[in-house]
Amino acid sequence: MYKLMIVEDEPWIAKGLENILPWEELDIEIVGIAGNGLEALQALDSCQPDIILTDIMMPVMNGMEFIHKLPEVIEQMPKVIIITGYNEFTYAQQAIRHGIADYLLKPIDPADLERIICTLLEELENERVGLRKFHKILIENTLYENLLMEENRNPDIQLPFSKFIVLFTVNPIPAETLSSQEYVRDWYALSYLNNHIYVLGFQTESFADLFLKHEFSQLETKSMIGMSWKYDSASFHFYDAYKEAEYNFQKRYQEFSLHQDDIQPILLHKEQEKQWIQLLQEGNVKTVYDKMKQLLQGYTTFEQKWGLVFQYYLFLSKFAANTSGNTLYMLKKARNDKELNSVLETIISPLLEMISADWQGTVSDLTRKAVAIIEQDYTNSFLSLQDVAKRLGITAAYLSVIFKNEIGINYIHFVTLKRLEAAKKALLETQKTIHDISSICGFNDVKYFIKVFKKEVGVTPNKYREIYSFIK
Repeated sequence: MYKLMIVEDEPWIAKGLENILPWEELDIEIVGIAGNGLEALQALDSCQPDIILTDIMMPVMNGMEFIHKLPEVIEQMPKVIIITGYNEFTYAQQAIRHGIADYLLKPIDPADLERIICTLLEELENERVGLRKFHKILIENTLYENLLMEENRNPDIQLPFSKFIVLFTVNPIPAETLSSQEYVRDWYALSYLNNHIYVLGFQTESFADLFLKHEFSQLETKSMIGMSWKYDSASFHFYDAYKEAEYNFQKRYQEFSLHQDDIQPILLHKEQEKQWIQLLQEGNVKTVYDKMKQLLQGYTTFEQKWGLVFQYYLFLSKFAANTSGNTLYMLKKARNDKELNSVLETIISPLLEMISADWQGTVSDLTRKAVAIIEQDYTNSFLSLQDVAKRLGITAAYLSVIFKNEIGINYIHFVTLKRLEAAKKALLETQKTIHDISSICGFNDVKYFIKVFKKEVGVTPNKYREIYSFIK
């Protein structure tokens, strides 16, 4: 439901505006009625209106003064409709130049008001859809960084759920299947090619419990899934939840493939993976392959060796752009050491060669190309890590690695700094509103823009403009 505030000093006109349209049928709630601009300003925090219907000629603070003050006291600029008499028409024209949505001449024609309101509702809905998409990309980019940096890092925006569960599978779950889950508030998808990770958000813990009780089993009938337990979104330990889901998937897959219960998966160490990445970047494929074979010889049972080769596959699939879907099938068929060695030679070794060849002599070039894409398209608020990686023909995982290694900061931070530089320039060189600047610089959410601006620059955008415009 959208929120409407009425600002009118004549009580009988205010009452008429309350009843002029069937507001509830239009999905609008009247959240406040103020007698002048000052009262309206004081009520903004508690009302948070999406639309303001205001008169111009009022005591204490008139409509024009109120309109000029709005950007100073509210982050998300509402849609403003002004009501004016014929003699005040020049004010209306001035207000339009300041970004007011529309104006109405007295006496108000209900049909004209409804037409304007319906247009604004469509604009607001489009903005909400865009905002949700922007937030989704921010969150998914943060999830990727959590995976690649192996850390629990909160997004810079408030998550739209209180609890979450992570799913891990090698087969993608159709979007329509996830969207049809009754108890899921929102969901996010990440792909490591043959590995797919999903974060399911729930409004309450009871909804998460109902999903586990009634809906999760339906997902499992279509694909083998590893699942984490419920996590609190306030602390957002996504990486921990991911590792739990990955571990549970490996456990279930090994038990299913080897027809044994209660198998404990073998896990690779983080430092081991980092060392292998470095060696592959340097072209030392044989060294990595020898280390893998040596590690395999340290285990005695076939189940342990099978689990370790499975780990090799999961690790390499993060970085291989063309992993064959045959790999898991061949691994699943392996029933002895000889067949497992065959998987190592015919699947793992070529994967190592392919990844190293892709990386050789291309890292700096890829970084330059990635930076060029960002510099060209940073104003696109929907530019994601996955989009840039796709345009470069590499995986999002590898793009994240080279960003961190060569530039020294992660992808999200780099794009944010680029947008902030453009925003600082616009603050000093134009008279555009904070809302407009956040939009044209690729933020698409003024609250998020103000938060990261203050975090990185040390002051709010308005304060920055005030300080440095004076210096300039």
